[in-house]
Amino acid sequence: MSDTIFVSGFDKRRTDIEDVYNFFKSKYGPIKDIQHPKDPKTGRKQAFLFIEFEDAKSAENAVSDTLCNLQGAKLIINYKIKKES
Repeated sequence: MSDTIFVSGFDKRRTDIEDVYNFFKSKYGPIKDIQHPKDPKTGRKQAFLFIEFEDAKSAENAVSDTLCNLQGAKLIINYKIKKES
């Protein structure tokens, strides 16, 4: 089981990373890292995030919710899919 989740629907105009960190930490558990990738062509932040928890159980709890609302943004939660090398 993975300790990293994929969160789509993030709207940086409504919510900042600190709000996301505080929300997910208080609801699901300790967070190790949050990645907010940039579009390689435009350099702008994407509308999705990767959240790595301290443990897989926290990630499992987050994914079990599938959908959450944070400051008006509907966030869709799923496990991060690992790319094959």
